[in-house]
Amino acid sequence: DGWSELRTLLESGVYKLQQLRLSGNYYIGDPGVGILSNRLRGIGSSLKVLALRSNFIGNDGLLAVVEALANCSSLEKLDLSRNDFSFAEAGLGSLSGWLQRDEVNLKSLHLQCCRINDEGLRVVAQGVANHCEEL
Repeated sequence: DGWSELRTLLESGVYKLQQLRLSGNYYIGDPGVGILSNRLRGIGSSLKVLALRSNFIGNDGLLAVVEALANCSSLEKLDLSRNDFSFAEAGLGSLSGWLQRDEVNLKSLHLQCCRINDEGLRVVAQGVANHCEEL
């Protein structure tokens, strides 16, 4: 299946991968993002763009993405738009914590249409205050 092929590709040492755009894959969801995040840990040092827009990602998927981002010090753009983070306080808190790390070079964070509540927005705002040029 497609996941097997993607997993094989990412496991093969695609260490120069700079952009990974998987937007609009409605069947990825939290389980698929968990699989993907495990593979991102090995290629994260070269990754500049990660687009996971419209993939039915929730709190568990967001936690998995943020965990994988620990090795993505060169990431400049992260697009998580059109996922449902209405019950993702833990994931948004984790994202905020990652954004506050000194080695993060993120310039652009996209969270359009994610149904983030007031508390979630407050938490994310704390994280982006010093690191993002575009929100």
